[in-house]
Amino acid sequence: MKPGIVIAGLLLCCCSGRWIGCGYAQTSLDHDPKERAADEAFFNRAPAAGEAIAPISRPASLAAKDSVWLDVHGTGVAKRTTHLWEASWGSYQRTYDRKVGLAIEYGTVGKTIVKARLEALFLMKDRAIEAHRRSITVSPGSLPRKDGAVGTAHAEDDNYLALGLRYQTGEKISGWAVRIVGEDGTVLAATASDGAFVDAAHDEGKWQALCGNVTWN
Repeated sequence: MKPGIVIAGLLLCCCSGRWIGCGYAQTSLDHDPKERAADEAFFNRAPAAGEAIAPISRPASLAAKDSVWLDVHGTGVAKRTTHLWEASWGSYQRTYDRKVGLAIEYGTVGKTIVKARLEALFLMKDRAIEAHRRSITVSPGSLPRKDGAVGTAHAEDDNYLALGLRYQTGEKISGWAVRIVGEDGTVLAATASDGAFVDAAHDEGKWQALCGNVTWN
């Protein structure tokens, strides 16, 4: 058994008076260190040469208006694995909860107070699975404001080895996008894990397509 917190007792199966297998239920944190390290490397990676990932991205035409800047980077990935049951012959049922954290910093080099809203999306391929939005005030002459957001994805893995069946369902966070929007709807700054998401952040139609029916937190 791997390190973890046992949350249920043994599960035993009996056939014709003989025990034919046993299992256990367990919850473990950071179940796979190699996978966790790979996740952290992905979300905290620096842009490679020619890669469309930018710490600050906004149309040049907006720079003279409000001069709002935005910087976002990953703060790490945490994974929680819950073993609902496992059998000695290899069958099991597990759930996975993965959290991705973002450190958000913003400010302005302009001379006016900017009232806006901060929007952050956690994405699975080309759709949002979690969204955060809050009102902010960006003041000139002050220290950069710090904020943050955490996205959570849930997945299930049912493996019935004896039957040759395996069902994997759920979500996995593969990217993120953050933007600051002025009171008039103008996108003042945006950045994302992928250049395509930056473009979507500046195009309201594409942004709403990413949002889909996600509930804003």
